[in-house]
Amino acid sequence: MNETLIGRIGQTLSFALVIFITAVLVPKLFFHETITIVLVTQTLELVLALLAIVILGKAHFSRYGFCRPKPFFNTSLLGSVFLAFMVGALASLAILLLGAERHSLLKSLSFPQIILLVWIFSSIIEEIFTRGFLQGHLAPFETIKVLGPVSLPTLISAAFFGLMHSVLLLSGTPIVTTGITILFTFTLGLLAGHQFSRSRSLVPPIIVHFCGNVGGFLGGLIYVMTSLIITGQVPSF
Repeated sequence: MNETLIGRIGQTLSFALVIFITAVLVPKLFFHETITIVLVTQTLELVLALLAIVILGKAHFSRYGFCRPKPFFNTSLLGSVFLAFMVGALASLAILLLGAERHSLLKSLSFPQIILLVWIFSSIIEEIFTRGFLQGHLAPFETIKVLGPVSLPTLISAAFFGLMHSVLLLSGTPIVTTGITILFTFTLGLLAGHQFSRSRSLVPPIIVHFCGNVGGFLGGLIYVMTSLIITGQVPSF
C-alpha cells in the first residue's frame, strides 16, 4: 500500500477511535441510568461523526452518503435485506441455543425502548458513523478489492463496526454472546458497506442495518415459539 493510502487509513481510524471512545466513556462518567447513557452515547457519536465530516470532508455531506440513492430499490438491496434478516435471526438463535445470556443492554430496556433506541436510532447513527464517515472518507480507494466484490473501505468499516461491539464485555455481557455479536455485526457491516459502496447513499445501509436488528428479534421469537410447541413452556432468558 502506498503512503497516501496508509496515511488516509491511519487518519480515518484515529478519528473513528476518538469518536467511539469518547461516546462510550464520557456518558459513563456522568450518568448511571442505562437509557440516559444510551441516549447520550448515541448523541455524542452522531455529533462527533458529523463534526469529523465537517473537519476532514470540508462539509461535503453528499460525498459521505447524505443523498438519495438512484435507483431507490434494486435486486442487490433486496438480496442484502434478506441476508441481513437471516444473519440477525441466526445470530440470535445461536446465542439462545448455546445457553448464553442476552446482551445486558437489551435486558435493561423495554420493548418500545428497544425499537426506538436499537432498531431505529442505532441503525441510523451507527451507519452515519461507520459507513458515512469512516467508509465515506476512504471512498477514494473503493477500487481496491480484497474479498471478491468487497472493497477495502467496506472491509475496514465492517471490521471496525464489528469490533465496536467488544465493548459489551465492559457491561457484563458474556463472552459467547459478545463473540457472536461481533461476528454478526461484522457480517452485517459487509452487507451494509457493500450497499453504501454501490449507491453512495446512507439510505440502503440504514435499511440493511435495521433489517438485521429486526432479524435478531425474529430469531428470538422463533426460539420462543419452537420451545413453547415442544415443551409447552416459555423459556426463560
